Amino acid sequence: MGASRKFGVAKVFDSQLVTYLTILHDKAVDVLEIGFAETMPELPSELVKVAKSLGISLTCHLPFIINLAEERDRGRCVRYLAQGIRYARLMDGLAVFHPGFYGGRPFEELKSNLLGVVKQALVEEPLGRGRLGIETTGKKAEIGSLEEVLGLVKEIDSDGVVPVIDWAHIYARTQGSFPRSIDDFAEILGKIKDEFDLEMLHCHASGIEFGTSGERKHVSAKTCSPPIPYLMHVLKRNQVSFQMVIESPDPLEDLAWFKLVLEDPESWFPLVEQRHERLQKGLMDAYF
Repeated sequence: MGASRKFGVAKVFDSQLVTYLTILHDKAVDVLEIGFAETMPELPSELVKVAKSLGISLTCHLPFIINLAEERDRGRCVRYLAQGIRYARLMDGLAVFHPGFYGGRPFEELKSNLLGVVKQALVEEPLGRGRLGIETTGKKAEIGSLEEVLGLVKEIDSDGVVPVIDWAHIYARTQGSFPRSIDDFAEILGKIKDEFDLEMLHCHASGIEFGTSGERKHVSAKTCSPPIPYLMHVLKRNQVSFQMVIESPDPLEDLAWFKLVLEDPESWFPLVEQRHERLQKGLMDAYF
């Protein structure tokens, strides 16, 4: 049996999601990630029913205001995570979250509270067939380097808690220095495979603009920042099953491009070299 490869898009929760699902079905989109701001209303049963009938997997992204590092926010964060687990169970899918912010403190000082909040939420709301995903983050002030995320998931030690790899975020945290090569992407994948027996790799992808503090904003993946053709090459070569949510400004256009690249990643390698040359010259105006 070959690898399962699913591509999806993200949309903020609103009353038009059921209609949007039909659009995604017509565009051959496999996954919809529903984003939430500060409030997390109950998911309409019709939404879940329609998604299932159309063969579209549902995931959700919990509010960015979650900060597991703050002891005073512990109760609120547990409630957010518990609600996310309920969503994940209902959707038979994944609830993703960012861990929070350092606040000038070292990660090791914060880790105990981070782990405690997640474990408490898991006690209050069993995952069942749902999954909880800790995402790599793009700003240097945010908890969420690759090593931190993999370490947290390993220490939580639950089959239902998984790393969510945002390739653009990792690239932005390192100011575009990693991952830049095929070997870099293979190294990341190797670290994940060494630590976890994942049936499906959950990830986010786009292009990204960054500065000295990391992520500024998501842009088209066609900027090759990070170099998506190299990523597709590594995933295809290693027969990795993945679910990839595209977070570009125009996700449907970029999603179609991702599928093209996956068919023959090597043919897009010259584009990577061209884009990086333009990036170095400050000429990243036209993507194509």
